[in-house]
Amino acid sequence: MSTPTTGQAAYRTSVSAMEGDFATLYGYPVDELSGSVTFTDAMYLAATGELPNDAQRAMLDRILVLGAAHGVAPSGAVARSLIACGSPIQVAMAGGALSVGDVHAGAGEQIAELFQERGLVLARELGVEEAARRLVAGISATGGRVPGFGHQLHHDGDPRAQIVLAAAKSLGLASVACELLMAMEGALAEVKGRLIPANVDGVIAAVLTDLSIDWRFSRPIMIVGRAMALAALSVEEMKKPNRRWRELMVPAEVYTGPAPRPVPQR
Repeated sequence: MSTPTTGQAAYRTSVSAMEGDFATLYGYPVDELSGSVTFTDAMYLAATGELPNDAQRAMLDRILVLGAAHGVAPSGAVARSLIACGSPIQVAMAGGALSVGDVHAGAGEQIAELFQERGLVLARELGVEEAARRLVAGISATGGRVPGFGHQLHHDGDPRAQIVLAAAKSLGLASVACELLMAMEGALAEVKGRLIPANVDGVIAAVLTDLSIDWRFSRPIMIVGRAMALAALSVEEMKKPNRRWRELMVPAEVYTGPAPRPVPQR
């Protein structure tokens, strides 16, 4: 283990350290992990500090693969645009990752935080159904949108959400958070007067919570899952002969601003 030199402040971390020629990840030498565990195992270890069992590995693997591609969504469009502008591939991939936010691909973080900071506590104290009603009522009372529900394309239900939830149930991993999510779906329907199904972000947030994965890892897990697709889109753009950034602009642009006008003289 590396030690600070005289007068040097120690940097404290429980995640990784150098032991001889190799680093450790939560105490496990990476040279021993390599060839013994999968990349998904290593991701779970990084997120929780422990190696997963077979069910936990299979669940996280499903989530990663399901998010591996999303067509030319905003993250992919940003990556391709940056390549077309002549940026290096790591910049393009970083740009794609930076497009993940509260609206695009990152809503799972909001509801995972809600589950872990408030929802599970309320469920233990009041029961799942009452906890769901209070969470939905609290957000709705302020005019907010309950994260993790509804989809602009899949109005009758996000098929990816159904795949993730079915997998969690079949693997015996669906627990209180998944129950709370479904109860919130019912509570939200009562408030809105119509069913607004849980989307894939909401279901993944519930499953990650039931896996005891901190809500702060929600977006990193999504970004890691999509990273190679961003790389593939970037490489495809790089291979285009005589690529030009203007080719990526929206072809049917409609201007709605003021008509051309002279600059006032001062």
